[in-house]
Amino acid sequence: GLLSDHVSASAALLDLYDACGQAVYLDMPQELMAYCQQEMWDEGAGFRDRIRGGPDQPPPIGLLREPHRPFQLNCDAAVVLGRLATLTEEGHYHADAARVLASQASVYQARGLDGADYVLALEQLQALDTA
Repeated sequence: GLLSDHVSASAALLDLYDACGQAVYLDMPQELMAYCQQEMWDEGAGFRDRIRGGPDQPPPIGLLREPHRPFQLNCDAAVVLGRLATLTEEGHYHADAARVLASQASVYQARGLDGADYVLALEQLQALDTA
């Protein structure tokens, strides 16, 4: 239920798919990112760092009460979604990638030079579009 695990695993699986072309390495990232979108997406704010707690789970303690929307992981998630758009030729992934980056635009502007992850993600998505 951690965004970092799902995004990192998805990126690695897409690398495997690029290397060997086996469909299982394309199917799993689609499932992982669908789970992230269902359980960790906050409209307008981006992905949260973990799943939302359910009513049958004990409430989080301490700093875990505050959800975080990690800037770099959101940028990485946008790249993974962009790669899925290219490999599957399903347009909703491209729209999802754009939506993730849009949710991080104000964070990028506030970070200044520390916002390089956003620029790199944007550049990678544009390169995927022209490929």
